[in-house]
Amino acid sequence: RQGIDPPAMAELGPRSLHDVKLATAREAWLVGDGNLVLTSRDRGRSWVAPEAKLPLAAGASFDFYGLATNASHCWIVGSPGSKVFHCAGGGAEWQVFDTGQSLPLHAVCFATEDRGWAVGDLGTILSTHDGGRSWRIERQGGTRAALLGIFEDARQTPCELIAYLAGDEGYRCVVQIL
Repeated sequence: RQGIDPPAMAELGPRSLHDVKLATAREAWLVGDGNLVLTSRDRGRSWVAPEAKLPLAAGASFDFYGLATNASHCWIVGSPGSKVFHCAGGGAEWQVFDTGQSLPLHAVCFATEDRGWAVGDLGTILSTHDGGRSWRIERQGGTRAALLGIFEDARQTPCELIAYLAGDEGYRCVVQIL
């Protein structure tokens, strides 16, 4: 039999998927909006929730944007960026670590089980030397935006105005395309 089979997974509703990573040759992780975390033990053919539920600190308000895997460890970041979720051993137990800031985090990377970085909005760069238990702000372009533009169609975004305000005038601007 040839071809690609669609993965077996529960209906996601209106949630978006944001990141997927292979942890081993068979194990994978996937994250998305609305606290979505799924694992696969068969190279992505089927997806299930991790063995342990996310801690109550996740609430229903986290959108997960990025994840990193290293050996049996998995770290997850998102919005708000005030927490990093960590598990070892395939999701049997979760830990929640504070980052010391609230801007959304979009990606996380670990070079070893201890040393990692997370990046997010407004130039935020965080680092850890203890597996995510504590985070240090390495760089942050600001904590608030002076202009927020929300647009339905990218083609109708007033790029000249945003370039003028952000580039020429120095205001921190955020644009969201729906």
